[in-house]
Amino acid sequence: MLDGVLVIATDLDGTLLRSDGTVGPRVRTALAAADGAGVTVVAVTARPLRFVRPALAGLSGLHGTVVCANGALVADLATLTPRWSRELDAPSAGDVVAALRAAVPGVAFAVETLDGFGHEPHYVCEWPVPDGTPVAPVEDLLHRPLLKLLGRHPSIHVRDLDALVAHVGHRATVTCSATTGLIEVGPPGVDKATGLRDVVAAMGMHPRQVVAVGDMPNDLPMLRWAGTSAAVGNAHGDVLAAVDLVLPSNDDEGVAELVDRVLAARAGSRN
Repeated sequence: MLDGVLVIATDLDGTLLRSDGTVGPRVRTALAAADGAGVTVVAVTARPLRFVRPALAGLSGLHGTVVCANGALVADLATLTPRWSRELDAPSAGDVVAALRAAVPGVAFAVETLDGFGHEPHYVCEWPVPDGTPVAPVEDLLHRPLLKLLGRHPSIHVRDLDALVAHVGHRATVTCSATTGLIEVGPPGVDKATGLRDVVAAMGMHPRQVVAVGDMPNDLPMLRWAGTSAAVGNAHGDVLAAVDLVLPSNDDEGVAELVDRVLAARAGSRN
């Protein structure tokens, strides 16, 4: 199952990163070993580009590309320079805002673009925002295409995802990377699988050479696309039910075990 793997695609929050947002020592060692063995590790995350560097600071073994914003942006990991992107056009974003407001009254919105971030006054930001971040009604922030539209409301739950998708229809891709409180809306037909697919194709490789690991429903497209799929033990039930391998939790550094298994399988295939 793992002997032909040349690419390990990993989600960050809840998967590679521990609950405190740090990378454990076993994972650090494993990523360096993967790099030394010629196995490429690709980070595939819902995070915007500006929040990737702090998460991966000081790591060896993560070279090449990072897939951000649930597949909407692919960037050079060393320089965090965008390589290519797919965006949600402003008129479609406006239609999605109207549909979500009807479905979730009181929802607050924020936007991610190639230029940065903006949010409505009542949107509660969990992460630090840059100085000068625009704060305005979302309609005033929809002046250019978006990488991602975010909606926050305490009544939003991942179990309601299908209903929210139905409200939006084919105008955009709706997903959740958190259990409660947040939905994320990206360009239609774009998800972690499409971003990873493009990266792997550019490397001249095939899905069967990829193992992907994640923890939340927004990871399911890439888990289904990869030749082998894995979940950390703390993953959402739908993810645990969909994968080939279940690993220890993120706090127990399950990604390190996956890397160890990949390298052991490669070594065994050469003997």
